[in-house]
Parts: sequence; structure tokens; C-alpha cells
Amino acid sequence: MGGHDFAHWAEIIGQVGFPVVALLFCGYFIWYIWKWVTKTIDPALDECGSSLGKLKKDIVALDNDLIRLNIKMKVLRAEREKIKLISGE
Repeated sequence: MGGHDFAHWAEIIGQVGFPVVALLFCGYFIWYIWKWVTKTIDPALDECGSSLGKLKKDIVALDNDLIRLNIKMKVLRAEREKIKLISGE
């Protein structure tokens, strides 16, 4: 920051007062953060939300498949027991 820049800001602060300049800088900072969040963060969150929804559907489908396989295994074990009883083993 050069001497000219410092003198310029010192003059502005002398004319309107430090609270006004600080308020303007705070307003600019809030505006800058708001723009950054709406342009960068929101689209990324939307993309993550859709990916999370797809992942949840896939997990539910895999859980249902696992339940079906478990039922089939129980049926096969029961049939195997019946065959053992009938054959006399």
C-alpha cells in the first residue's frame, strides 16, 4: 500500500468518519460473501444433495436385495433339512 493510498483513505475517514467507512467495508464484505455463497457453495450443495439422493436409493435397493437373498438362503436351509430327514442321514 503506497503513501498515496494511505493519504486517500485517511482523508476519506477524516471527512465522513471512521464508523461510516467501517460500515461501508462491512457491507462490502457481507455482499462479497453473499455472492460467493450463492455462486459457488449453493450449486455444490445442490449437486451433493442429488448425489446423496441417488446413493440413498442405491442403498435401499441393495438392502432389499440382501433381504431377498437372506430369505432364499433360509428356504434352501429348510429344504436341505427336509431332504436330510427324508433320506435318513
